[in-house]
Amino acid sequence: MMRLIRTFSLVFLVIASPSVARAGAYYIEGPHVVARGDARDQKRSLASDADPRVVRGEDASGDWFAVRVDAGTELAAARAAAARVAEQLGSASLYDGSGATGLRLLEFARVVVDLPASEAPDALAAGSGEVGALDEGADAPEVPESRVEIVGDDVGVLLRRAADGLGGDGAASALASAGSVVFAFRREQADGLVTSHLYARRGADRYLSVDVRAGGGVSSVSRVVGDGAWLTDVEGTRQVDADRTREVVDWFAPEGLLPFIFGFPTLVRDRPALRVPDAVDVASRDGRTVVTFAYAASEDVGAVRGIEVDLESGALLGLAVATKEGNRRLTVGVTRSDGPLVWPNDVTFYFEDRVAEVILVDRLEIDGAIDAPWFTAPGAP
Repeated sequence: MMRLIRTFSLVFLVIASPSVARAGAYYIEGPHVVARGDARDQKRSLASDADPRVVRGEDASGDWFAVRVDAGTELAAARAAAARVAEQLGSASLYDGSGATGLRLLEFARVVVDLPASEAPDALAAGSGEVGALDEGADAPEVPESRVEIVGDDVGVLLRRAADGLGGDGAASALASAGSVVFAFRREQADGLVTSHLYARRGADRYLSVDVRAGGGVSSVSRVVGDGAWLTDVEGTRQVDADRTREVVDWFAPEGLLPFIFGFPTLVRDRPALRVPDAVDVASRDGRTVVTFAYAASEDVGAVRGIEVDLESGALLGLAVATKEGNRRLTVGVTRSDGPLVWPNDVTFYFEDRVAEVILVDRLEIDGAIDAPWFTAPGAP
Protein backbone atom coordinates (compact mmCIF):
# COMPACT_ATOMS: atom_id res chain seq x y z
CA MET A 1 0.00 0.00 0.00
CA MET A 2 2.92 2.33 0.64
CA ARG A 3 6.31 2.79 -0.85
CA LEU A 4 9.35 2.45 1.34
CA ILE A 5 11.81 5.33 1.15
CA ARG A 6 15.42 4.29 1.71
CA THR A 7 18.72 6.02 2.38
CA PHE A 8 22.30 4.76 2.12
CA SER A 9 22.55 3.57 5.68
CA LEU A 10 19.02 3.68 7.05
CA VAL A 11 15.59 2.66 5.94
CA PHE A 12 13.58 5.87 6.20
CA LEU A 13 9.95 5.15 7.05
CA VAL A 14 7.26 7.78 7.22
CA ILE A 15 4.64 7.11 9.83
CA ALA A 16 2.15 8.89 12.05
CA SER A 17 0.76 7.55 15.28
CA PRO A 18 -0.18 8.94 18.67
CA SER A 19 2.09 8.74 21.66
CA VAL A 20 2.54 10.50 24.96
CA ALA A 21 3.69 13.98 24.01
CA ARG A 22 6.26 16.24 25.50
CA ALA A 23 5.18 19.69 24.41
CA GLY A 24 7.43 22.05 22.54
CA ALA A 25 10.18 19.68 21.37
CA TYR A 26 11.05 16.61 19.33
CA TYR A 27 11.84 13.39 21.09
CA ILE A 28 13.09 9.92 20.16
CA GLU A 29 11.91 6.53 21.34
CA GLY A 30 13.61 3.20 20.95
CA PRO A 31 11.65 0.08 20.01
CA HIS A 32 8.72 -0.67 22.29
CA VAL A 33 9.19 -3.75 24.46
CA VAL A 34 6.94 -5.54 26.94
CA ALA A 35 9.51 -5.92 29.72
CA ARG A 36 10.80 -2.91 31.66
CA GLY A 37 14.17 -4.64 32.03
CA ASP A 38 14.63 -4.71 28.25
CA ALA A 39 13.97 -0.98 28.12
CA ARG A 40 16.54 -0.45 30.85
CA ASP A 41 19.05 -2.41 28.76
CA GLN A 42 18.32 -0.02 25.89
CA LYS A 43 18.97 2.91 28.20
CA ARG A 44 22.34 1.50 29.29
CA SER A 45 23.40 1.06 25.66
CA LEU A 46 22.97 4.76 24.91
CA ALA A 47 25.49 7.44 25.71
CA SER A 48 24.84 8.99 29.11
CA ASP A 49 25.04 12.53 27.72
CA ALA A 50 21.87 11.80 25.74
CA ASP A 51 20.04 11.71 29.10
CA PRO A 52 17.90 8.66 28.21
CA ARG A 53 15.00 7.62 30.40
CA VAL A 54 12.54 4.72 30.41
CA VAL A 55 8.89 5.53 29.71
CA ARG A 56 5.76 3.44 29.86
CA GLY A 57 2.79 3.55 27.48
CA GLU A 58 -0.25 1.63 26.39
CA ASP A 59 -1.73 0.70 23.04
CA ALA A 60 -4.20 -1.84 21.68
CA SER A 61 -1.83 -4.72 22.43
CA GLY A 62 -1.26 -3.71 26.06
CA ASP A 63 1.46 -1.98 28.09
CA TRP A 64 4.86 -1.24 26.61
CA PHE A 65 8.17 0.26 27.74
CA ALA A 66 10.76 2.19 25.77
CA VAL A 67 13.77 4.40 26.22
CA ARG A 68 13.12 8.04 25.37
CA VAL A 69 15.60 10.81 24.51
CA ASP A 70 14.87 14.51 24.15
CA ALA A 71 15.89 15.76 20.69
CA GLY A 72 15.60 19.53 20.91
CA THR A 73 13.54 21.86 18.74
CA GLU A 74 15.36 21.71 15.38
CA LEU A 75 14.03 19.05 13.01
CA ALA A 76 17.27 18.44 11.12
CA ALA A 77 19.24 17.89 14.33
CA ALA A 78 16.47 15.70 15.74
CA ARG A 79 16.48 13.51 12.63
CA ALA A 80 20.24 13.10 12.86
CA ALA A 81 19.98 12.18 16.54
CA ALA A 82 17.26 9.62 15.78
CA ALA A 83 19.50 8.06 13.15
CA ARG A 84 22.29 7.72 15.71
CA VAL A 85 19.97 6.14 18.26
CA ALA A 86 18.80 3.66 15.62
CA GLU A 87 22.40 2.69 14.94
CA GLN A 88 22.72 1.75 18.61
CA LEU A 89 19.32 0.17 19.27
CA GLY A 90 18.45 -1.27 15.87
CA SER A 91 15.49 1.07 15.35
CA ALA A 92 14.17 4.37 16.65
CA SER A 93 11.20 6.66 16.07
CA LEU A 94 11.16 10.45 15.98
CA TYR A 95 8.14 12.24 17.44
CA ASP A 96 6.89 15.80 17.27
CA GLY A 97 5.81 16.60 20.81
CA SER A 98 4.42 20.06 20.11
CA GLY A 99 0.77 19.02 20.20
CA ALA A 100 -1.54 17.42 22.71
CA THR A 101 -0.32 14.03 21.51
CA GLY A 102 2.99 13.13 19.97
CA LEU A 103 2.93 12.69 16.21
CA ARG A 104 5.37 10.04 15.05
CA LEU A 105 7.19 11.53 12.08
CA LEU A 106 9.93 9.11 11.15
CA GLU A 107 11.10 5.61 11.96
CA PHE A 108 14.68 4.51 11.38
CA ALA A 109 15.95 0.94 11.05
CA ARG A 110 19.62 -0.07 11.06
CA VAL A 111 20.07 -1.60 7.62
CA VAL A 112 22.07 -0.68 4.53
CA VAL A 113 20.48 -0.26 1.11
CA ASP A 114 21.75 0.92 -2.23
CA LEU A 115 19.39 3.77 -3.14
CA PRO A 116 21.24 6.42 -5.20
CA ALA A 117 22.10 9.47 -3.12
CA SER A 118 20.16 11.74 -5.49
CA GLU A 119 16.94 10.00 -4.46
CA ALA A 120 17.54 10.12 -0.71
CA PRO A 121 15.62 12.65 1.41
CA ASP A 122 17.76 15.78 1.77
CA ALA A 123 18.24 15.65 5.53
CA LEU A 124 19.53 12.09 5.37
CA ALA A 125 21.38 12.19 2.06
CA ALA A 126 24.67 10.33 1.93
CA GLY A 127 27.64 12.46 2.81
CA SER A 128 25.54 14.90 4.86
CA GLY A 129 27.52 14.07 7.96
CA GLU A 130 24.34 13.05 9.80
CA VAL A 131 24.57 9.36 9.00
CA GLY A 132 27.33 7.15 7.78
CA ALA A 133 27.57 6.71 4.01
CA LEU A 134 27.85 3.30 2.40
CA ASP A 135 31.45 2.45 1.62
CA GLU A 136 32.15 2.11 -2.08
CA GLY A 137 32.09 -1.52 -3.09
CA ALA A 138 30.41 -2.66 0.10
CA ASP A 139 27.76 -5.33 -0.29
CA ALA A 140 24.25 -4.21 0.67
CA PRO A 141 22.31 -6.91 2.52
CA GLU A 142 18.81 -7.71 1.39
CA VAL A 143 16.15 -5.58 3.02
CA PRO A 144 12.97 -7.38 4.03
CA GLU A 145 9.69 -5.99 2.74
CA SER A 146 8.25 -3.51 5.20
CA ARG A 147 4.80 -2.03 5.49
CA VAL A 148 3.86 1.22 7.16
CA GLU A 149 0.29 2.29 7.70
CA ILE A 150 -1.27 5.61 8.57
CA VAL A 151 -4.76 4.83 9.78
CA GLY A 152 -7.62 5.96 12.02
CA ASP A 153 -6.92 8.90 14.28
CA ASP A 154 -3.51 9.42 12.68
CA VAL A 155 -5.17 10.50 9.44
CA GLY A 156 -7.31 12.90 11.42
CA VAL A 157 -4.22 14.39 13.05
CA LEU A 158 -2.59 15.02 9.68
CA LEU A 159 -5.76 16.49 8.16
CA ARG A 160 -6.25 18.79 11.14
CA ARG A 161 -2.66 20.00 10.84
CA ALA A 162 -3.30 20.79 7.18
CA ALA A 163 -6.54 22.57 8.07
CA ASP A 164 -4.82 24.58 10.79
CA GLY A 165 -2.15 25.53 8.27
CA LEU A 166 -4.92 27.26 6.29
CA GLY A 167 -6.14 29.15 9.32
CA GLY A 168 -8.52 26.53 10.71
CA ASP A 169 -12.15 27.30 11.45
CA GLY A 170 -11.23 30.86 12.42
CA ALA A 171 -10.17 31.78 8.89
CA ALA A 172 -13.38 30.53 7.30
CA SER A 173 -15.43 32.34 9.93
CA ALA A 174 -13.48 35.59 9.51
CA LEU A 175 -13.96 35.53 5.74
CA ALA A 176 -17.68 34.75 5.96
CA SER A 177 -18.38 37.43 8.57
CA ALA A 178 -16.14 40.17 7.16
CA GLY A 179 -17.80 43.51 6.56
CA SER A 180 -15.72 43.93 3.42
CA VAL A 181 -13.45 41.73 1.29
CA VAL A 182 -10.91 42.68 -1.39
CA PHE A 183 -9.40 39.89 -3.49
CA ALA A 184 -6.96 40.51 -6.36
CA PHE A 185 -5.59 37.70 -8.50
CA ARG A 186 -4.33 36.75 -11.94
CA ARG A 187 -5.55 33.81 -14.05
CA GLU A 188 -3.33 32.15 -16.66
CA GLN A 189 -5.31 29.62 -18.69
CA ALA A 190 -4.03 26.86 -20.95
CA ASP A 191 -5.63 28.44 -24.03
CA GLY A 192 -3.42 31.53 -23.63
CA LEU A 193 -5.99 33.78 -21.96
CA VAL A 194 -4.45 35.84 -19.17
CA THR A 195 -6.65 38.06 -17.01
CA SER A 196 -6.23 40.18 -13.91
CA HIS A 197 -9.20 40.32 -11.55
CA LEU A 198 -10.19 42.58 -8.68
CA TYR A 199 -13.13 41.38 -6.60
CA ALA A 200 -14.62 43.39 -3.73
CA ARG A 201 -17.72 43.15 -1.59
CA ARG A 202 -19.20 45.28 1.14
CA GLY A 203 -22.45 44.01 2.55
CA ALA A 204 -24.66 43.18 -0.44
CA ASP A 205 -22.71 45.43 -2.81
CA ARG A 206 -20.30 43.87 -5.28
CA TYR A 207 -17.49 44.96 -7.61
CA LEU A 208 -15.51 42.93 -10.15
CA SER A 209 -13.03 44.17 -12.74
CA VAL A 210 -11.64 41.82 -15.38
CA ASP A 211 -8.62 43.13 -17.30
CA VAL A 212 -7.61 40.96 -20.27
CA ARG A 213 -3.80 40.94 -20.55
CA ALA A 214 -3.37 38.32 -23.29
CA GLY A 215 -5.49 36.06 -25.48
CA GLY A 216 -9.00 36.56 -26.73
CA GLY A 217 -11.40 38.13 -24.29
CA VAL A 218 -13.20 41.30 -23.27
CA SER A 219 -12.28 43.45 -20.30
CA SER A 220 -15.21 44.47 -18.14
CA VAL A 221 -16.36 45.97 -14.86
CA SER A 222 -19.42 44.73 -12.96
CA ARG A 223 -21.06 46.60 -10.09
CA VAL A 224 -23.93 45.81 -7.78
CA VAL A 225 -24.96 48.80 -5.68
CA GLY A 226 -28.08 48.46 -3.60
CA ASP A 227 -30.87 47.18 -5.83
CA GLY A 228 -29.10 48.14 -9.07
CA ALA A 229 -26.38 46.50 -11.17
CA TRP A 230 -24.31 47.69 -14.12
CA LEU A 231 -21.94 46.11 -16.61
CA THR A 232 -19.28 48.16 -18.40
CA ASP A 233 -17.37 46.72 -21.39
CA VAL A 234 -16.43 47.71 -24.95
CA GLU A 235 -20.09 48.31 -25.74
CA GLY A 236 -20.46 50.87 -22.95
CA THR A 237 -22.34 50.77 -19.64
CA ARG A 238 -25.75 49.19 -19.27
CA GLN A 239 -27.99 48.14 -16.41
CA VAL A 240 -28.33 44.40 -15.73
CA ASP A 241 -30.13 42.13 -13.30
CA ALA A 242 -28.77 42.69 -9.79
CA ASP A 243 -29.38 39.23 -8.32
CA ARG A 244 -27.86 37.42 -11.30
CA THR A 245 -24.88 39.79 -11.42
CA ARG A 246 -24.21 39.32 -7.71
CA GLU A 247 -24.30 35.56 -8.21
CA VAL A 248 -21.85 35.66 -11.12
CA VAL A 249 -19.50 38.11 -9.42
CA ASP A 250 -19.35 35.88 -6.33
CA TRP A 251 -17.93 33.09 -8.48
CA PHE A 252 -14.72 35.15 -8.25
CA ALA A 253 -14.79 35.60 -4.47
CA PRO A 254 -12.02 33.76 -2.56
CA GLU A 255 -14.42 31.06 -1.43
CA GLY A 256 -16.07 30.95 -4.87
CA LEU A 257 -12.93 30.70 -6.97
CA LEU A 258 -11.03 28.40 -4.58
CA PRO A 259 -13.72 26.67 -2.51
CA PHE A 260 -11.59 23.64 -1.65
CA ILE A 261 -8.79 25.88 -0.35
CA PHE A 262 -10.72 28.40 1.71
CA GLY A 263 -13.26 25.74 2.67
CA PHE A 264 -10.72 23.03 3.55
CA PRO A 265 -10.87 23.51 7.35
CA THR A 266 -14.67 23.23 7.23
CA LEU A 267 -14.41 20.20 4.96
CA VAL A 268 -12.13 18.40 7.40
CA ARG A 269 -14.40 19.25 10.31
CA ASP A 270 -17.70 18.31 8.67
CA ARG A 271 -16.71 15.16 6.77
CA PRO A 272 -15.30 12.62 9.25
CA ALA A 273 -15.18 10.01 6.48
CA LEU A 274 -12.06 11.78 5.20
CA ARG A 275 -10.23 10.28 8.19
CA VAL A 276 -10.67 6.81 6.66
CA PRO A 277 -9.08 6.91 3.20
CA ASP A 278 -9.27 3.97 0.84
CA ALA A 279 -5.51 4.10 0.23
CA VAL A 280 -2.49 5.91 1.63
CA ASP A 281 0.80 6.53 -0.11
CA VAL A 282 4.03 8.09 1.12
CA ALA A 283 6.75 9.37 -1.20
CA SER A 284 9.71 11.73 -1.26
CA ARG A 285 9.08 14.57 -3.70
CA ASP A 286 11.12 17.73 -4.24
CA GLY A 287 12.75 17.36 -0.84
CA ARG A 288 9.42 16.85 0.91
CA THR A 289 7.82 13.79 2.44
CA VAL A 290 4.37 13.74 0.85
CA VAL A 291 1.47 11.73 2.26
CA THR A 292 -1.41 11.12 -0.17
CA PHE A 293 -4.85 9.98 0.93
CA ALA A 294 -7.07 8.53 -1.82
CA TYR A 295 -10.86 8.23 -1.59
CA ALA A 296 -13.40 6.28 -3.61
CA ALA A 297 -16.52 8.12 -4.72
CA SER A 298 -19.13 8.29 -1.96
CA GLU A 299 -21.57 10.77 -0.45
CA ASP A 300 -19.57 10.71 2.78
CA VAL A 301 -16.47 12.31 1.22
CA GLY A 302 -18.33 14.51 -1.25
CA ALA A 303 -16.29 15.61 -4.25
CA VAL A 304 -12.90 14.84 -2.66
CA ARG A 305 -10.91 12.09 -4.36
CA GLY A 306 -7.46 12.79 -2.94
CA ILE A 307 -5.58 14.94 -0.41
CA GLU A 308 -1.83 15.53 -0.29
CA VAL A 309 -0.05 16.91 2.78
CA ASP A 310 3.55 17.60 3.71
CA LEU A 311 4.19 15.25 6.60
CA GLU A 312 6.76 17.42 8.36
CA SER A 313 5.23 20.89 7.98
CA GLY A 314 1.61 19.79 7.88
CA ALA A 315 0.96 21.98 4.84
CA LEU A 316 -1.76 21.12 2.35
CA LEU A 317 0.00 20.44 -0.95
CA GLY A 318 -2.81 19.33 -3.23
CA LEU A 319 -6.30 18.03 -3.76
CA ALA A 320 -8.10 15.89 -6.31
CA VAL A 321 -11.79 16.65 -6.72
CA ALA A 322 -14.60 15.31 -8.89
CA THR A 323 -16.32 17.76 -11.25
CA LYS A 324 -18.94 17.43 -13.98
CA GLU A 325 -16.11 17.41 -16.52
CA GLY A 326 -14.17 14.70 -14.66
CA ASN A 327 -11.61 14.54 -11.88
CA ARG A 328 -9.42 17.60 -11.49
CA ARG A 329 -6.27 17.94 -9.46
CA LEU A 330 -4.91 21.10 -7.94
CA THR A 331 -1.63 21.92 -6.24
CA VAL A 332 -1.18 24.58 -3.58
CA GLY A 333 1.79 26.93 -3.42
CA VAL A 334 3.45 28.56 -0.43
CA THR A 335 0.94 30.31 1.82
CA ARG A 336 0.80 33.86 3.18
CA SER A 337 -1.22 35.16 6.09
CA ASP A 338 -2.76 38.36 7.37
CA GLY A 339 -4.48 38.17 10.73
CA PRO A 340 -6.80 35.15 10.74
CA LEU A 341 -6.59 34.67 6.96
CA VAL A 342 -4.19 32.27 5.25
CA TRP A 343 -4.04 31.90 1.48
CA PRO A 344 -1.71 30.40 -1.13
CA ASN A 345 0.47 32.45 -3.43
CA ASP A 346 -0.60 30.24 -6.29
CA VAL A 347 -2.89 27.33 -7.14
CA THR A 348 -2.41 25.20 -10.26
CA PHE A 349 -5.31 23.22 -11.70
CA TYR A 350 -4.73 20.08 -13.76
CA PHE A 351 -7.12 18.18 -15.99
CA GLU A 352 -6.01 14.74 -17.18
CA ASP A 353 -2.47 15.56 -15.95
CA ARG A 354 -2.25 18.70 -18.08
CA VAL A 355 -2.09 22.19 -16.61
CA ALA A 356 -5.47 23.80 -17.25
CA GLU A 357 -5.11 27.01 -15.26
CA VAL A 358 -2.86 28.81 -12.79
CA ILE A 359 -4.23 31.31 -10.28
CA LEU A 360 -1.74 33.75 -8.76
CA VAL A 361 -3.08 35.54 -5.68
CA ASP A 362 -1.86 39.10 -5.28
CA ARG A 363 -3.98 40.47 -2.44
CA LEU A 364 -6.57 39.40 0.10
CA GLU A 365 -7.91 41.80 2.71
CA ILE A 366 -10.92 41.88 5.00
CA ASP A 367 -12.53 44.78 6.84
CA GLY A 368 -10.20 47.31 5.23
CA ALA A 369 -10.86 50.65 3.56
CA ILE A 370 -12.83 50.39 0.32
CA ASP A 371 -12.26 52.66 -2.66
CA ALA A 372 -15.55 54.60 -2.90
CA PRO A 373 -15.91 54.47 -6.73
CA TRP A 374 -16.12 50.67 -6.61
CA PHE A 375 -19.56 50.89 -5.02
CA THR A 376 -20.85 53.98 -6.73
CA ALA A 377 -23.56 53.64 -9.38
CA PRO A 378 -22.47 54.92 -12.82
CA GLY A 379 -23.51 58.54 -13.20
CA ALA A 380 -23.99 59.08 -9.47
CA PRO A 381 -22.24 62.13 -7.97
